[in-house]
Amino acid sequence: MKLIRRSLVAALALTAAIAMRVLRPIAVVRIGALRSSRIGPYAIRTELYLCQRDAGVHGGRSFDIFYNTTPVSNQQLNRMWDRTLRVWQLSKTVHRVSGALPFSGRIH
Repeated sequence: MKLIRRSLVAALALTAAIAMRVLRPIAVVRIGALRSSRIGPYAIRTELYLCQRDAGVHGGRSFDIFYNTTPVSNQQLNRMWDRTLRVWQLSKTVHRVSGALPFSGRIH
């Protein structure tokens, strides 16, 4: 069962990574890690990103998806970021697969 599940997740991640590249001329899809293992970077870096996003630094065509590194240091802060950001743990696999594809330097 685990092998089937991993194969399905890998196929889904590969499809998503290819779709990110195809959609690049229309919209930029970026995936990033929230450094959630320590409360300082988890709070400050994420808040800095939100301030930059509100100021329009990242542009209007970008679609950002995040995932948490483990372990999550503060559950309340985790719930707050989940309400404010797109935090999907599956995106960690998509990020890895996308990095393994050729010409991945422009995606990240």
